[in-house]
Amino acid sequence: MFIAFVALLCSCNSGEHKQAGETACDSLELVFTGDLLLDRGVRPLIERHGIEWLLDSVSPLFYKADAAIVNLECPLTDVTTPQPKQFVFSADTRWADDLHKAGITHASMANNHSMDQGIQGLRSTFESLTRAGIVPMGCGTTPEERIAPVVVRKGDLAVAIFSSVLFPIESWFPNPKGQYSPCQAGVEELSASIREYKAGHPTHRVVAYLHWGVEYQEMPTPSQRRQAASLVYAGADAVIGHHPHVVEPMGRIGGKPVFYSLGHLVFDGTRPQTRRGQIARLVIRPDTLLAEGIDIRIDRCKPVQN
Repeated sequence: MFIAFVALLCSCNSGEHKQAGETACDSLELVFTGDLLLDRGVRPLIERHGIEWLLDSVSPLFYKADAAIVNLECPLTDVTTPQPKQFVFSADTRWADDLHKAGITHASMANNHSMDQGIQGLRSTFESLTRAGIVPMGCGTTPEERIAPVVVRKGDLAVAIFSSVLFPIESWFPNPKGQYSPCQAGVEELSASIREYKAGHPTHRVVAYLHWGVEYQEMPTPSQRRQAASLVYAGADAVIGHHPHVVEPMGRIGGKPVFYSLGHLVFDGTRPQTRRGQIARLVIRPDTLLAEGIDIRIDRCKPVQN
């Protein structure tokens, strides 16, 4: 199996996402969030206040880190071609620049809403993110590109992030050859890719960032637990999930952290349990990986640190 990958280099001298005096190369910090929606009930807030206001409570976490990764739960497109499904979202392409200004560096497209506006919407999202300086994840024009990890580097440290959606996408259809599609690799394929990557890069850390689980289920399913174990035993150093719209407990498998669901970052959920989320913070050092969950609450769609 051939694995390509995209590398994001974090300079030890510039450190755009580090505060002054925190540019040493002996640690690499990443933060991961749950679902980020920019449509429906969130849209009027953005149009009134802007994305900078929407994310002002969590942006300091993003800027302190070397990389800030979100699950983008809507296409970015100015030409809508809604697909035949129950919930269909879209957001303005110009908002990609605002997301970058708020500190977001990476956005996963491996979820069940990235195809809401069809092939053109998916392509527009990929291109809009790229133009804004945000690295798209879990999407490509070939099977190799889709499953390829994005690699974040800083000095001698490196983390490879694999992204995939692990359940069938509603109203999904195979895109023509050469067109963008989200990664829908299953656990067996992901495990094989992780094993191969680790064999070629034994000092690199690996994170699996997954759209999985059951909506509104506050405990991980037996399937999630089995899938997480398979990925850890294949070489993943951390597993981080989203999609259930609620926070599920963090666990450990073989000493490796598993965040089964981070819940929401920005969303218009009305159920009480959807009004809280978590941000997973990983600090990578040559011999250690520290993991913590930072609790947030969702106040009228807006994330606020507790």
